[in-house]
Amino acid sequence: TTLDRDMSEGAAIADDPTAHADVENRYESASLDYGREQRGAPADTDWDALANLAETGPESLVEFVLRQIDLTIFEARERVVAYALAEALEPSGWLGRPLQDIADVCGCDVAEVERVLETVQRLEPEGVFARDLAECLRIQARERDILDPVMIVVLDNLDVLANGDLQQLARRASAETEDIAAALRLIREMNPKPGEAYEAAPLRVHAPDVVVSAGPDGWIVDLNRSTLPSLTINETYAAAVTNGRRNKAGEAASQFAADSLGSARWLRRALDQRNSTTLKIAGEVVRRQADFLNEGLSALKPLALKDVAE
Repeated sequence: TTLDRDMSEGAAIADDPTAHADVENRYESASLDYGREQRGAPADTDWDALANLAETGPESLVEFVLRQIDLTIFEARERVVAYALAEALEPSGWLGRPLQDIADVCGCDVAEVERVLETVQRLEPEGVFARDLAECLRIQARERDILDPVMIVVLDNLDVLANGDLQQLARRASAETEDIAAALRLIREMNPKPGEAYEAAPLRVHAPDVVVSAGPDGWIVDLNRSTLPSLTINETYAAAVTNGRRNKAGEAASQFAADSLGSARWLRRALDQRNSTTLKIAGEVVRRQADFLNEGLSALKPLALKDVAE
């Protein structure tokens, strides 16, 4: 290949403009022009601490739910609301914030949050996203196809059930006491806290590739330096390899070292290109979605990969 030929001829060593570059792989956003985006600001170092959080261990409830959201909700506005609902989950699996609060965060109305809530309440574990015990049990009964008229009455009168008054429940349901007892046995098989199996699992936080922050005249887009892949080349050794090839000393070993060094040079150029591409894409997304960042969910625009590529 061309790459192999360049390496064997030493071209990747002699002609590489990165030969004496900084040993850290950095890419300054100042080299790109994004219009409204401000450039040159340092990445948020808070992510350095977040990057050190546990990357292994059992999957948390929120992670499990987010994975399902990604596979079942594809409309952008609905997914933003679904993410906000997931972040509001308590360890029990119940929803820990009022719908109005979530609507305010997302910049939408409560009716839209309620529609998305109906969708995510069908995710696993059964009963997740419930707002109280009755709703948690009702979701599980619906998923198990046992939400008949008797079960509905029992779940609507849990205070009466707690007192053990099966006869009163039977009168309210126009059913026999045996029917209420049968419903009670089914309820005992349900889990009032469907998220408890995930309670001890920590949420694994993955640092982003880019950091977007508000500036005085627009939005600042920067690569997150704490996550940038880096490659260090010992330039003293590189110079020795180059001299060795010129002097024909230890030709076989020198050839191997030259090939390895050429590969390293090529890899560093590839990393630089990757960082440049990441920054360009992020900048274009921010430019197109500036209204969303400024105004909230109501200003979110559809955006396809081909739009960004153009």
